[in-house]
Amino acid sequence: MITARLSRYESTHHGTFGRLGIGDLRWHTVERQWLDNAPNVSCIPCGVYVIRQLADHYFTIIGGSVALYRADMVSPAVTRHGVGMHAANLATQVKGCIAPGVSRGALGDVPAVISSGQALSEIAMTLNGESAQLIISWTA
Repeated sequence: MITARLSRYESTHHGTFGRLGIGDLRWHTVERQWLDNAPNVSCIPCGVYVIRQLADHYFTIIGGSVALYRADMVSPAVTRHGVGMHAANLATQVKGCIAPGVSRGALGDVPAVISSGQALSEIAMTLNGESAQLIISWTA
């Protein structure tokens, strides 16, 4: 299985920013800030997940505390469902999901990732239909 690593390095009220790497390829990411894993308002906890492409520009993230569908939430440890990776530029455009970008910049004066659709296309081409192990951590 392919391994993808997301290293978060900054979290403010504008979002949580990181770098996603698969092999030698790298993208920037934006997520909601950490708010105790609250559904739809917090990034997901650090840990090991599986990402799988569900649609042309949408990937699902499952494992740990995250299930694919609400009906799959049979364990008390599973507290989230429907978490994905999709196109967005700002943390306010995701609800607990991850948005990749080709670069980091700003929209107006708000920190953002840029060219999110292009980044998703590159990730889809890199994974070529395969699922990947996603390891999320904080950099020191």
